Amino acid sequence: MSDGPAGAAHIGGIVRRLRERALLTQEELAGRSGLSVGTIRGIEAGRIRRPHQGSVRLLVAALEPDGPEQDMLLVALSAGTPAPAADGTPATPPAAPPLPDRPVPAQLPAAPAAFTGRGDVLARLDALLPAAVHRPDPAAGPVVAVVGAAGIGKTALALYWAHRVKGAFPDGQLYLNLRGFDPGAAPLSPEAALHACFDALDVPPARVPATIDGQSGLLRSLLAERRMLLVLDNARDAGQVRPLLPGSPGCLVVVTSRVRLTGLAATDSATVVTLDLFTDGEARRLLTGHLGADRVAAEPDAVTGIVDACAGLPLALTIVAARAAAGPPFPLGVLAGQLRNIRDQLDAFEDDDAAGDLRAVMSWSVRTLDDGTGRLFRLLGLHPGPDVDAAAAAALAGVPRPAAARALTRLARVHLVVEERPGRYSFHDLVRAYAAELARTDESAEAGRAAVERLYDHLMHQAHAAALLLRPERRPGLPLPVPSAPPSFADQAAAAEWFDGELPVLLTAVAAQSRATGSALDGAVWRIAWAVQDVLDRGGWWAELAAVQHAGLVCATRLGDLLGQLHTRRALALVGFRLGRGREAAEHLKHALHCAEALGDVPSQAQVTYNIALLLLRQEQLDAALAAAERADLLYAAGEPVHRWRAWQVVAQCHTARGDHQEALAACRRALLFVRASPDPASQAFVWDTLADAHHRLGRLQLAAAYKRRAFARFEAAGDAYHMSQVLLDLGDIERDAGDHDGARERWRASLAMLERLEHPDAELPRARLAAAKLTVA
Repeated sequence: MSDGPAGAAHIGGIVRRLRERALLTQEELAGRSGLSVGTIRGIEAGRIRRPHQGSVRLLVAALEPDGPEQDMLLVALSAGTPAPAADGTPATPPAAPPLPDRPVPAQLPAAPAAFTGRGDVLARLDALLPAAVHRPDPAAGPVVAVVGAAGIGKTALALYWAHRVKGAFPDGQLYLNLRGFDPGAAPLSPEAALHACFDALDVPPARVPATIDGQSGLLRSLLAERRMLLVLDNARDAGQVRPLLPGSPGCLVVVTSRVRLTGLAATDSATVVTLDLFTDGEARRLLTGHLGADRVAAEPDAVTGIVDACAGLPLALTIVAARAAAGPPFPLGVLAGQLRNIRDQLDAFEDDDAAGDLRAVMSWSVRTLDDGTGRLFRLLGLHPGPDVDAAAAAALAGVPRPAAARALTRLARVHLVVEERPGRYSFHDLVRAYAAELARTDESAEAGRAAVERLYDHLMHQAHAAALLLRPERRPGLPLPVPSAPPSFADQAAAAEWFDGELPVLLTAVAAQSRATGSALDGAVWRIAWAVQDVLDRGGWWAELAAVQHAGLVCATRLGDLLGQLHTRRALALVGFRLGRGREAAEHLKHALHCAEALGDVPSQAQVTYNIALLLLRQEQLDAALAAAERADLLYAAGEPVHRWRAWQVVAQCHTARGDHQEALAACRRALLFVRASPDPASQAFVWDTLADAHHRLGRLQLAAAYKRRAFARFEAAGDAYHMSQVLLDLGDIERDAGDHDGARERWRASLAMLERLEHPDAELPRARLAAAKLTVA
């Protein structure tokens, strides 16, 4: 393709024509493709002469052109591709910065200070770098596994080298702590890890498939033609890593783990690098980097004592060096003597791995802390999540937030915690285990329980406040005890940011308590489950949503709390509804309605009855659905009249399905009277969608298409992939009836693609329409 104005105008004209035929605005095409609006406008106007390969692929996927138009779009893929060298080796990709039509994540934590040693390993890693740029085998990008014992320095090495070579990967760096051996939390599931990648790459939730295979395939598609560095830290096993691996050259994956990951070596051609304990020389160089050459040279015997006490374990050496650098300028001989005495006292706790020596080092370091900081360190061992902020630490210790923040800073200074992200602190898992050990021995059982209860109370109140801010329709929310420190979020963005940081903690906290034998925490757990429902649902995290609600139901049932059972049952019905599991959804709704009636909770009775009506409508039980919708309307009128639009919208759908189109229009008009007062901005989309169906049946095709487009835009803004797919299916029917068969096929294919990603049984509907039109569906 020419790179001059004529060529640019040609490709831009094709994109514009396909977009307009699909009835999409530039903004809508940007949302569907994942590109920016500026990129779409630039291509259509001819300002972007050579669209990036990835951009063209995303446009092809979003617009699904046929025949020659697809070929013309794909010609752009060859633009700007470097020619191979004369000897046939691939040309070096240009080091130009990436184009601005996609995010460039930079997630690497800071490189370790005063890194030393590992020269032979670094040289081996450096030798692998050309393979990441010129991969001779196009089947997969290179994978490097750095393995070794706990505390051996795997993460430090991986981050140091990643920062050293990140310039070779202009499309960015992804970092994930897979928490494979965290004693206080379950390993990060592949699904959660994939969603974290999608968040970093700004993938709309509606584009994320429901299955692990589909999600893994989407990640491979996103990373195709990109040059990115992925650091997967602390992997449990090869199975946790494999769904995250790219399928094309240009990307490099660095995995760290305590296990050998022979599966990755066998099936994914991974290069395995095993780290050993530091040599005597490497240990001395590490101390020199932290303490200075003069101080180390002045006391060689003391340095020998420190090196021997740490047994070549880099984490132990780092903690000791940080203690010596941060504390009073005592002679190193004094520090070595203290360390030797502490180690002698802990001999009974030592075992065959390096943790015994590390326990001695940590004990020595902890004894230098002031009382408040030492107590917080112990209590942090009781925190269930992967990391903690100052507010949660303050709740755990029962101290003001500024005091907790200062204590966390002191702990970070001596390397007992690490500030991996601004304001969020994490443990090495060996350090977490030691803190938990101290909490069990140095804190009374009552004090430990009180600390954990304060933490869960804090998480419950924060999550509840954030949930109400993100979705005001849920007000007034749940009955809660008065918090000691009322939550405060400036706006919805602040609430969303809090959920982004705390969601892994919340899920871990709920799962941990559901496995317990019951305590005062059960009430907080099911309320946390209620609070995270919308965040997980809108993000497409349905497996996590099901898990957290099952845990909440366990806790609510254990308490005999009908309100908790009501809400968790309704949420579990939502999962069944989303995934097309009608029988499962019906069972949960039956129990939820029983709970609502036993409580005399009329608004909840109305909501559950409305949910039942929707389920019956989907199952084409029209008489039963209409009766349930009319019952829901009476209940809404008695409890929350503002939500009566929901019942009338279902009434309208029932009349449309029966062919009573004028009755359907009348019901829609009643729904519109109520929907204007609804606090949910997406509520009008449902009424417009139903209104469009009635106009379609009456032959008013233009009006029907206009209402469908309005509904689609609202569903897309809400990230509601299922309802987007239904609107596209209906738009295809409208365009078929209007004689636009090409447009109809495009709509049905787009609907089918969405439903297949969701693994929804409704995929049979567009598939049947396409089959009837004698099309071959890839």
